[in-house]
Amino acid sequence: MYSDDMGHSWSTPRQLVTSPFLNISTLVRGAPVLHADGSIGLPVYHEFLGKFGEYLHLDADGRVLAKSRISDGRFSLQPTVVPLDQQRAIALMRHTGEDRRVLASRTEDAGRTWSRPEVLEPNNPDSSLAAIATPRHGLLVALNDLKEGRFRLSLYGTDPQLQQWKPLLDLDESPDEDGRPIEESSYRRIVAEHFLKSSGTQAPGRLEEFLSSIDHRFCSKGQCKFTYDYPYVIRGADGRYHLVYSWNHSLIKHISFNDAWLETQL
Repeated sequence: MYSDDMGHSWSTPRQLVTSPFLNISTLVRGAPVLHADGSIGLPVYHEFLGKFGEYLHLDADGRVLAKSRISDGRFSLQPTVVPLDQQRAIALMRHTGEDRRVLASRTEDAGRTWSRPEVLEPNNPDSSLAAIATPRHGLLVALNDLKEGRFRLSLYGTDPQLQQWKPLLDLDESPDEDGRPIEESSYRRIVAEHFLKSSGTQAPGRLEEFLSSIDHRFCSKGQCKFTYDYPYVIRGADGRYHLVYSWNHSLIKHISFNDAWLETQL
């Protein structure tokens, strides 16, 4: 679908056919890339007969012009593509194998071909990540820098060569530093506080309704764990960054900041 009035109305949905084999298992997680000629690059991935990333090249009307394989095999998912200039870009991927670290692939020809994925320094416990380029400081990357679990979500800065990684901010973390479960009563209180700090103030009387609908997959025998995952980040035309992520699968949390704040962190 597309909109030409800032999202007030949308065109009729049209299927994007990417495969002759029943067009199944083409999944989208990362943000699209706008090419200089008006075409679109869309990072996608597959979980059918393997786990691997691809880069779709679409024209301005959404027709598939070409696609290229970012990775092969059974252990890479959910690529996020960060352009460095009109020809070079980096794809960071979720690693589902035993290494439990970030995977990276590079292109030097605007996405036509990609390098063999390499394992990077930060931990990545089989979880999705998000990345974006900054005007002067390389990349910002939001990820769960943990060997196991997703009880902390962090923001890192790294150079374009992905050699030096600096932690900038823990976006969210469990009340227990090791991610161990807490009492369900305390869990409900913390979730309620977050609800009331956000849109809950605009919905008086809905707190109990909300608490009854929260995701309890992380609770067992009166104990609950915290999880923060699936980050997504963009940079607006005014230069402001907008980062959203899933907060315990019960809320979507939105954090925004600008380059002045980023300068102080770096």
